[in-house]
Amino acid sequence: MARSSTLPLIANPWDQNESPVSWVDSKPMRQWIQHAIASAEMESLHRTSYDLTIRLDDKPGSLAALGELLGDAGINIDGICGVPCEGGALLHILVQDPANTRQVLEPAGFNVTGEQKVLLLNVIDRPGELGGIARRLADAKLNINLLYLTASMDLVIGVDPIEQAAILLKR
Repeated sequence: MARSSTLPLIANPWDQNESPVSWVDSKPMRQWIQHAIASAEMESLHRTSYDLTIRLDDKPGSLAALGELLGDAGINIDGICGVPCEGGALLHILVQDPANTRQVLEPAGFNVTGEQKVLLLNVIDRPGELGGIARRLADAKLNINLLYLTASMDLVIGVDPIEQAAILLKR
């Protein structure tokens, strides 16, 4: 995933006739380092991705066909959740490029019924973590419409407006 943060540009210390040693311990360099660390922390806490909802037939091999098709196309499934639903299943898959994923799935007959930009929040495996996250959103009158974990312990959160939720969930 490409970094979206922008770091302030800093002048070359040699342009100012300073020694490299004095530049490393200078105020501009310390500020730049602090900004870089803060940007990296925010990126790791609040990433976004896309959840696609797919209606699968209730028959052996339908999930295998989907997985093989995406694998052959080089599309990684970053997270997945499936539940039975009226003679079939609703499958949620987390992908980086929903348009490309749709271009692979739909011509092969898979019914993509929804697409949603979602927050990815790295969570700590401890009691009360979900309650704290859900409480912050509930207190702001934001409703969670989708929630599942990825294998890397990222909490996938569907919520609208996503921008407001991201601000509320800053740690």
